[in-house]
Amino acid sequence: SMLPPILSEFALRYPGVHVTARLVPRVDMERDLANGELDFAVAYIADDNEQIVAESLFHEELVLVVGSKHSHAGRKSMPMRELATLPLVLLTPEFGARQFVDRFFAEAGLKPHIVLEMNAIEPIMATIRDSRLASVLSAGAIVDASGLHIVRLTEPAPKRTVGILWRRNGHRSAAAQRMADMVKASYVAKGSGVAK
Repeated sequence: SMLPPILSEFALRYPGVHVTARLVPRVDMERDLANGELDFAVAYIADDNEQIVAESLFHEELVLVVGSKHSHAGRKSMPMRELATLPLVLLTPEFGARQFVDRFFAEAGLKPHIVLEMNAIEPIMATIRDSRLASVLSAGAIVDASGLHIVRLTEPAPKRTVGILWRRNGHRSAAAQRMADMVKASYVAKGSGVAK
């Protein structure tokens, strides 16, 4: 993630400002934003609601991830519908990537074959490296792809937009605005491509 270096740079640049960074499930994040406990959040953009407004940072794709023993290890791409034929290791339902997959299956009238659920990405990747199981993860979340094969998903390509979420009519402190600007500048500098 690009956030840790931004947080440390901010802390050094503005020593008078106390920063608390939390990794929280989406439901808690939206609640804390709405009631003013969070200044802003960096998250996947869902449908706008009355309380939250979003600024786009970049698009991210979900991909099929398999180990070298998997029958799909040599494939470059695969239609989303074929996911229903594979035994899957997925993130637990509180994660956005999992909700995206669940929504796709529901809308397509398909039933996924989920054999294992985990609440962290590292153990999922360790599991699929040495098995014939597959997973669907955010491309940007795969830090160490050694021993793994990435297969692009198509029809439709599952893309999501990452952005900065603010309370719609809330006060934006100077410190929060400065940190948000640093986040935006960092993503642009790294070439993640700002979403149009």
